[in-house]
Amino acid sequence: MELVSIKPALNLYNELWPVKTSPDFTPPAKFVFRQSLVDNVIMSGGCIVTQAEISNSVLSKRVRVEKEASIRESVIFAGVTIGEGAKIQRAIIDKNVKVPPCTQIGFSKEQDEARGFKVSEGITVIPKNFIFTD
Repeated sequence: MELVSIKPALNLYNELWPVKTSPDFTPPAKFVFRQSLVDNVIMSGGCIVTQAEISNSVLSKRVRVEKEASIRESVIFAGVTIGEGAKIQRAIIDKNVKVPPCTQIGFSKEQDEARGFKVSEGITVIPKNFIFTD
C-alpha cells in the first residue's frame, strides 16, 4: 500500500533504480466512459475500469472493474473481475476471482469469515480462484 503514497520509500518510478521484469504483452489500461474516479492508484496493463471509484489501491494486470463498483485501500491481483455495484474496502483479492455484482467485502468481519475468507488486522483476504456461492 505504501506504493500508492505520494513519496513511497520504494519508488517504482526512480530511474536510478530501474525495476527489471519479464516482458508483459497486455494492452494499456483503459477507462470506459468519463465518470470513473481514480485517486492514488497503481494500475497495470490490460485493466478496464467502467464508471467506478478506486482509491488507494493496486490493480494487477487484466483486472476488470464494472459500473458503479468501489474499491478502497485494496490490492487486486491479476485476472480479477469486480462486478457491477460491488463494494470492496481493505481487501486483498488473489488471482482469477469473479466478485459478483453488489457484493460487499471488507465491511463486516463476520460476513467475510462466514464466506470462508481470512480476516486479519482489518484486512480481508480472498484466496486464488475463489468461487462465490451466495
